[in-house]
Amino acid sequence: MVNKAVRVTKANGAVVETQSKPFSASDMDADEVLIKNVAVACNPKDWKLAAYGLFEGIEGNDVAGYVEAVGSDVKDLTKDDGVIALTRAAKADKYGAYQAYTVAPAWTTAKLADSISFEDGATVPLAATTAFVGLFDKLGLPEPSPAGRPSADADKVNLLVWGASSSVGAYVVQLARIAGFNIVAVAGAAQDAVKSLGVEGSKIVDYRADRTTVIANINAAAGAPITHVYDAISTKDTVDTIVSLLSSAPNKGGKLTTLLATAYDDETENQKLQREKGIVYNRTIGSVVHHDKKEFGERWFKLVAKWLGEGKMKPNKVQILEGGLDGVPGGLKLLQENKVSGAKLVARIADTKS
Repeated sequence: MVNKAVRVTKANGAVVETQSKPFSASDMDADEVLIKNVAVACNPKDWKLAAYGLFEGIEGNDVAGYVEAVGSDVKDLTKDDGVIALTRAAKADKYGAYQAYTVAPAWTTAKLADSISFEDGATVPLAATTAFVGLFDKLGLPEPSPAGRPSADADKVNLLVWGASSSVGAYVVQLARIAGFNIVAVAGAAQDAVKSLGVEGSKIVDYRADRTTVIANINAAAGAPITHVYDAISTKDTVDTIVSLLSSAPNKGGKLTTLLATAYDDETENQKLQREKGIVYNRTIGSVVHHDKKEFGERWFKLVAKWLGEGKMKPNKVQILEGGLDGVPGGLKLLQENKVSGAKLVARIADTKS
């Protein structure tokens, strides 16, 4: 049995350690499940939490594996079900993905179709959750039906997805396509990956040009005023470009969400942006599904898992880390150095050295 875990620390980065014992059913609450992990995925926020002094402990929140035990309040999952799960971030070691057994909230745990591998499934939880929270909560866009039919107002939405080839951006594009929105995507070298998600080449804009050219190309691709923007990159440059775009003709303001903190998280700057430029800004944080958006999160998490099995959505491209959990520190270092593009880093628990 694997008895290793990866702990993120401020002083030493990610460190592989030996566990005295794995977490068990006695560590979960009534509305939680215990998962025997098969594959887990890495996210940039995993190294950032420790580096920025926000959390030190066993981290990682993308889990795919078998249900080992269920809490007394859990009704729709049973032992040995193959599942994917989004665990609580920066909360406690038992929720960390980087170990053999992980505790997860039942409402962000969903059955994984037999047609989807655990490695592919591990790419879904955090990125897809962040995508649907941003689209349907923060941007307030009209939701499609559970069968994947667009709402009556879907064709009024002209959505710009900046970073469409990123892990989150790829799920944003797929959900937006199902929802029936008009999509313009911004990408660089990975434009072919965006095309594979169903976006026409004429609707993909290369960000590798000067700001004036990029804005002109976005407007030309859209053919109508942009109404909403999902910025899956969220640097100062992308935000400044988007603000310039939305506040100049033919655009008339709109709604913007980002993944990272910006100057507009400040209430005064936020109100000024809305008052002077007509732009409504909200930051997207996927972990709201474990707090005030619990029912919303459960409904959408299970729907994404269902659509994945039906082929309506496809997972991120997988890049396997050599050595299982032993490879996680190196993987997080690659993310920190911005050396991962167009793929999700995934560790197989069984590949961990004994």
